[in-house]
Amino acid sequence: MDVTFLLIGILEEKVDKSDESHFDNMNDIIPSIILRVSAVRDMITNVCDIMEVGDDLFVRLSEEKVLAWMIAKSNAIVEQITENDKLRNVIVSPQGFKRTLKSKDASDDKKIRMESIRFLSEYLDRKWVEKLATHFEVIEEVYPSKGALSSTTFAKSPKAPTNTAALDFLDDLEAVEKKRKRKEDEEKSKKSKTLDSRSVASLKKVNTKGMKSLDSFFKKK
Repeated sequence: MDVTFLLIGILEEKVDKSDESHFDNMNDIIPSIILRVSAVRDMITNVCDIMEVGDDLFVRLSEEKVLAWMIAKSNAIVEQITENDKLRNVIVSPQGFKRTLKSKDASDDKKIRMESIRFLSEYLDRKWVEKLATHFEVIEEVYPSKGALSSTTFAKSPKAPTNTAALDFLDDLEAVEKKRKRKEDEEKSKKSKTLDSRSVASLKKVNTKGMKSLDSFFKKK
């Protein structure tokens, strides 16, 4: 799962609709476990307007950037489906009807596009899915009862059931981080014990011939 999906959900909750100029400190709103993910800064930049103040990064979710990111994701999925003849045939011919895959049937292309949107809908709020479907002019097929509704109406749509998957992923991410930290601690402890053993062994090898024992310093003269 692309962590960007989680970032969109987290950042959307922080959007101040009454103040479009409002930015939040990245460290204040994004869980530290996510901030440790490789390339997370690039992911944030992909969907946010950013403002750097010293060493701090202030962010604000950008609908334009999110849509552009979703379009790129959808295009990548469409490309993968198109290049896989077997998968493509399953999608365009649900009943197993075989056709010439070289033909560029517009209806087939639309089915493939809808499949890419369906896949993304597993991880996105319904509002974003509707925006994506509208962009590709398949909103009536994706949500027949909606038709060509305004973006304002989309914003009021209920959330898709993706929170559980997101939380499960976050839990898995945290579990991996704890396991990594535990392994690091075990390695450090192991190295420390090894060094102690080596120190003791080194002391045993010291030539003490002719040296007074410690007890001799405490004997009465």
